[in-house]
Amino acid sequence: MSISKNLNNLTYSNNICYEDMFNLKFEGLVIIPSKTAMREMTWLGLDLCDCILILEEGYSTRKRKKGTVEKSFNVGNKTLKVVVVKSYNYTQKKDVYLITHVGETTKKRRRK
Repeated sequence: MSISKNLNNLTYSNNICYEDMFNLKFEGLVIIPSKTAMREMTWLGLDLCDCILILEEGYSTRKRKKGTVEKSFNVGNKTLKVVVVKSYNYTQKKDVYLITHVGETTKKRRRK
């Protein structure tokens, strides 16, 4: 099996077993990005520290179901959004926050 096929399977938090690699925390739980979220963070030029800053200092844009947190943060005329869901990492045997989405939108101008 090639390395690229193994890397494509790293979608869920239980597949990530590097305990020292992800020691950044949000609300007392380790925060781990999904594969899709890592791609989105790369496209936007963000890292895990930026996502934690958005989660800690951002504002709630809308209500999500229990265990899911969505926070937004305004930067200039852009709004950055991070969505995390509470999950369980079977390798580390503990609860974690899994980043499921990182996005950027442009603020709409108000018509006069």
